[in-house]
Amino acid sequence: KEKSIENLDKEASMSYSGMRVVMCLPDFIRIEKRINAWMDTQNQPVQKKALRELHKLIRRYIQLGVEPLFVEPHPDFQDMCFAANVGWCQWARLIYGNFVGEMAEARGGEIALYRKWFSKYRAEFADVEFVEWPLPCYGFAGQGDVVTVGEEKSQAVVLVGYGQGRTDYEAHAVIRELHGLASYQVIPVRLVDPLCYDLDFMCLYIPSFGTLPPTLIWYPPGTDITGQRAIASLVDAHDQVILSKQDAYRACCNGVFIQHNKGITILMHAPSFALVSKLKKRGYQVIKQPTHEFLKNGGSIRCLSLFIRRCV
Repeated sequence: KEKSIENLDKEASMSYSGMRVVMCLPDFIRIEKRINAWMDTQNQPVQKKALRELHKLIRRYIQLGVEPLFVEPHPDFQDMCFAANVGWCQWARLIYGNFVGEMAEARGGEIALYRKWFSKYRAEFADVEFVEWPLPCYGFAGQGDVVTVGEEKSQAVVLVGYGQGRTDYEAHAVIRELHGLASYQVIPVRLVDPLCYDLDFMCLYIPSFGTLPPTLIWYPPGTDITGQRAIASLVDAHDQVILSKQDAYRACCNGVFIQHNKGITILMHAPSFALVSKLKKRGYQVIKQPTHEFLKNGGSIRCLSLFIRRCV
């Protein structure tokens, strides 16, 4: 049973995650330009409902010791609330995204606005290096198309999704070079399901924490056989949780996990009872955090959250 809001409020001061999350309110969310298979111009998100959903997520973050920071929305951009595509931060380095094709047409000016905001509040991010995407001709959808398996940089493997017109295959080589990683540490993963258009719709990795084991939650049909073999080889079979099609299409991999002094809490839009049971058996607290209005635009919790760990 989900803990009451009051109890979580009491625990907030005891739960420090060391994590910041950059977010943007959905003041101008709408569907004018269709850029993924979830979108339907006849099924528009309701801004007031989206705002209520985001307020509940923000409060949940605060209760779990995550510090939210807010970028001002701009009326020109229908999807600016999906901060995760603007960049990817790992090992104290934030690499800006790069939008091409339909993404550029719908969201091309967002990165400049986020960049301006980061510059304005640079003192808040003194522990982070900001890196521009060096190859404008190649797309990179930021955090949305990157999943890191492992914690230590010397041993981690970075999965980079491509194939849906958002991130190009060449992006994995750029990331490898910018982070100084070995060739085997960065693996391109071809995405083949239109509803799993970003890697974080088919793959969520939770590292070990305290007595909790690592867990790879994923949906194999979201990638081709090469991608399936690559991903399956990274984590022992008993530490993998294979999603049903139902849970995959409920954006369960687009959930997030928060490490705090009580353990790990996972937030997901609408996981099935079976999935919740599996995750609870592995020692996690699982909380349903609905994002119905945002999913009309093709985004859920992780899409709304650009995570930047404090490096102090």
